[in-house]
Amino acid sequence: MKRAGLVEPILLALVLAGGLGARLAYLAELRSTPEYRFPDMDAAYHDYWARGIATGRWLVTGGREDPRIYLHPYYRPPAYPYFLAALYALFGTGPLAPRLVQMGLGLGGVVLGRRLGRRWFGPLGGLYAAAGLAFFWALVYFEGELVGVSLTVFLSLLLLTALDRAGEGARPSPAAAAGAVLGLLLLLRPNLALTLPFFLVWLGRRVPSPRRPAVLGLFLGALAVPVAITAARNLIVAGEFVPISTNAGVSVAVANNAETDGTTHVIPGLGDVGSPFDWPRMVRAMERERGLPPGGLSHRRASAILVAQGRDWALAHPLDFLALLGRKALLFWGPNEIRNVREVHYARLFSPLLSLLPGGFPALAAIGLAGLVLAVAGAAGERGKRGGALAGIYLLVSFLSLLPFAAAARYRVPTVPALLLLGGACPAAVRSWARARRWKPAACTVLAVAVLWRLLAANWTGYRPSPEKWHYDRALAWTDARDYGRAAAEFREAIRCLPDFLRAYNNLGNIYMLTGKFSEAVPYYRYVLERRPEMAQTRANLGNAVYNLSLSEPDEERASAMVEEAVGHYLAALALQPDLVEAWNNLGVARARQGDLQGALEAYGRALEYRPGNISTLMNMGEAYRRLGQSARARDCYREVLRLEPGFAAARERLSRIEAGDRP
Repeated sequence: MKRAGLVEPILLALVLAGGLGARLAYLAELRSTPEYRFPDMDAAYHDYWARGIATGRWLVTGGREDPRIYLHPYYRPPAYPYFLAALYALFGTGPLAPRLVQMGLGLGGVVLGRRLGRRWFGPLGGLYAAAGLAFFWALVYFEGELVGVSLTVFLSLLLLTALDRAGEGARPSPAAAAGAVLGLLLLLRPNLALTLPFFLVWLGRRVPSPRRPAVLGLFLGALAVPVAITAARNLIVAGEFVPISTNAGVSVAVANNAETDGTTHVIPGLGDVGSPFDWPRMVRAMERERGLPPGGLSHRRASAILVAQGRDWALAHPLDFLALLGRKALLFWGPNEIRNVREVHYARLFSPLLSLLPGGFPALAAIGLAGLVLAVAGAAGERGKRGGALAGIYLLVSFLSLLPFAAAARYRVPTVPALLLLGGACPAAVRSWARARRWKPAACTVLAVAVLWRLLAANWTGYRPSPEKWHYDRALAWTDARDYGRAAAEFREAIRCLPDFLRAYNNLGNIYMLTGKFSEAVPYYRYVLERRPEMAQTRANLGNAVYNLSLSEPDEERASAMVEEAVGHYLAALALQPDLVEAWNNLGVARARQGDLQGALEAYGRALEYRPGNISTLMNMGEAYRRLGQSARARDCYREVLRLEPGFAAARERLSRIEAGDRP
């Protein structure tokens, strides 16, 4: 091989080595954060789901409600949790393996991007795409998160590679591969179904007519397989025809209402949508609103109701809807990384590694869009024109498919590979023109990129990243890690950033509860309720604080009054939100202490209506029956606990006492 022929592979090797070094450095940094071992929100949901599949034990942490995925149609698309479950089954449930594999996928994407870029736009285009995929900071960041973005990025590159090969029409197998990959992508991002007719047209125009039916048939058949398997599972398990998942309702409703700005996650009448764990609560709220019993509203129907709610608002307020779409379009192409699961802007700002990596989206988008125009115009030749059209379809249709939903960085990042591939047309074309001394088109291209960059870099929407959310989320992670000192410090920092951040005040109260400082928790809860008396969970928390204070109160009359106050707080909380299981359970405990064992049993029964199989409730119910002398019923409660949790020693000990003839 001549010396000149060694330059490109050496440069690629350096890019891969640099990408590997950046990822290992970020992994070392990530391992010192609480989120590494204690993911929150969507990542916690995926982790719970994957552990359930891999181990058969569906354990919920952090006081979250068990969404009982194993009984319902999938709420979230299932591809990423099953991918994560496979890693847990192979390597154990520790936090390291998923990150290493995802970073491996990132480096695999570098190789795929280089091949495609080189194929379409030559060596320079290939190296541009490879360097971007290796060092763009958001790609590295999401490879460390358990939210599925890294898998989506890799599969999108695999899809473009397979479609590019299928477009040559020489063999039908690439079309089958492309269909299978797109089917998997739909199980990650169902909105990508909008790309299907465009890809069919693209393929149909490039495959010779004699082979066209076979190629398109293989493409559609392979695509249908993963979707059909998912639909069959939902039908068999839940008796509901749900092709992929039921989250479309929430996704549409949060992004199409009078209260949203295109980034918020609030549904009028249902409140904040904090994480996928909230979905069962939302279904129950919709049941109450319609006068239905628990379980009377299917998840499929609940999702359809929310889709209709968002659609009806859009039809009733067309100008507001169009203005909202315009704002979301500006947010997509704008300079900010829009918060969703995490406040991504500050995750980069506070990271020593990520803050050094390149990744301004306006520059990337300006070069990519200019490259799309050059490619489609034929400046890169016939192969570049074909590849530019393919990547352009993926980019632009993906963008359009996201407009009905809330803007978020995690939804925009999967379009980065297409932008990087298209962007390779710019340096390739400018270099070609410069060699031919055609300065005018080269200068016009550079000027167009600069102007477009400036336009995209302007914050037309006025969007402001939220430091208070970043500190709040970090505090939640420290809480899960049981480092309450750091958690309290982060909650206070969140309040410093946003002085009336009521959720942070509530959670500071929770920190004091967890550390046994009940009297110090009370003022925080009262502060919140003075401003938002409708916050049911805070009202229940105040009841818990007062009840715990009563346990150490030496004056019996005062202690009795405190228990009565706690009961009042529980009842007020349950009047606002009847499905607060822990409030029913704690109300039962308070009633039992007052000597009202029948009232306690009624409260425990209500708790079990909303959360069947709740172990703490069953234990409390067993004790109430024991005190009433109803040993048979007490025995049934403890046996049910042991059926659910065979190693539960307290239940076994109490059951032994009853069976030995213990009486109250």
